[in-house]
Amino acid sequence: VAQHFWENSWAHAVKDGERIFSDSVPIARLAMISILLVPATFQIASTWLLAMWTLFLVSSLHCHDMKNYRHRFLAGLQRGGEVSTVVRSLNRLERGVARRLRSSNASMAWLVGLILVTAGA
Repeated sequence: VAQHFWENSWAHAVKDGERIFSDSVPIARLAMISILLVPATFQIASTWLLAMWTLFLVSSLHCHDMKNYRHRFLAGLQRGGEVSTVVRSLNRLERGVARRLRSSNASMAWLVGLILVTAGA
């Protein structure tokens, strides 16, 4: 890379035996790339880390939902009572959890795709 900047790049073009650009062009070019590359790299890294954190948060919420569902399911079974009433309340609970998971998965699909593409999977 250093050889490209200091010897072989377009900034060292020669016409009729004379250099077209002055010696300050490679230095200015390197400075501009450094000025633009550092913030861009930081922006990409922070966006990727934010996406990973968001995915972790969503998966933690899914885990919490499933634990909550399990506790409520077991409480419904232990409470007992009429079988049809227990089945109806558990069915309502299951539909609510499934609807919430489907909704969350649909809205987070783009984020999962972005992370897979970014990570090179």
